[in-house]
Amino acid sequence: MKSANEREERRVWKGGATTPERSAWLSATSPDAAAVAARGRARFRMGILLGALLGLTYGLVSQLINPIAEPGIPFYAPPAGPIGNALLSGLLGAFLGGLTCYPASAARGIIYGAAVALAGIFAYMLIRLDVLGFGGALISSALFSVPLAWLSVPLLALIRWLSERQVDAARDGEAFLRRARLPVALVLVMAFAGAFEIESAEARGNLRDMNDMVQAGLAATTAAAVPEPLRGTFITSIPAEQRDYTLEWTQYDLDRFHELRPPSSFDEHAAVIARFGGSNYVVCLYPTPKQEPNCASYEKLPGKAPERRDD
Repeated sequence: MKSANEREERRVWKGGATTPERSAWLSATSPDAAAVAARGRARFRMGILLGALLGLTYGLVSQLINPIAEPGIPFYAPPAGPIGNALLSGLLGAFLGGLTCYPASAARGIIYGAAVALAGIFAYMLIRLDVLGFGGALISSALFSVPLAWLSVPLLALIRWLSERQVDAARDGEAFLRRARLPVALVLVMAFAGAFEIESAEARGNLRDMNDMVQAGLAATTAAAVPEPLRGTFITSIPAEQRDYTLEWTQYDLDRFHELRPPSSFDEHAAVIARFGGSNYVVCLYPTPKQEPNCASYEKLPGKAPERRDD
């Protein structure tokens, strides 16, 4: 049989009365509340820094890859232009990184970050697809946003893990250059991902051709000097007084330009949209990359084309 002292010792260590020995043991094995709070703040700051760095890297590469590849072409880059969009990407990355790393629970932080990423992607898609009208843009944005938000989950989890690792490594006195290896590798991965935003060779060829035509049209002093595609039936005017414009290449919903589409080679059709100030547009539709385009001018871009009916 156990002695009374043994029974009392067992009761104490199972959660009974607190003794000086038990208090000393808890103090030695429990994390200090101040240290936990300090680690959480450091993780939060590191999450903001990493998120901003990754977001800015992706934003700069994705927004500048096309202007660098095709200097002289004014690419359409809503909502804030190439540099503005890159800065917005950095701000969004900082916010997502901080939000993901703020909660004590890693799972909760990743869920919060993914929810905000979904909202951000949804808002961006609404802006890009505004030509479809509110209903069409709403549906299309929802279809595109959910898969892209799911893709953000592994990245957010990586930011959370890397932030905790950086904080612990700094606390343990690990050299800065050694700690920097993983963040630098992740920055290079984000730069590589941003480079995929480069337009295809076909798109760049159409954009160069359209830019040359618009420049020639704006510089023309006689009707004969205007490039032939810009003298077509559907061209009512070229806003010569507005020298600033942007160009967008697209293969999306080309039926809204149905008057420009020949009845063949539908899968090769592409359009370049020139946006001038004051709600003036010139759209040139290329039936194939090697054919001359059919062009039209608009005071307002056509909305989503009505669905075809098979009678």
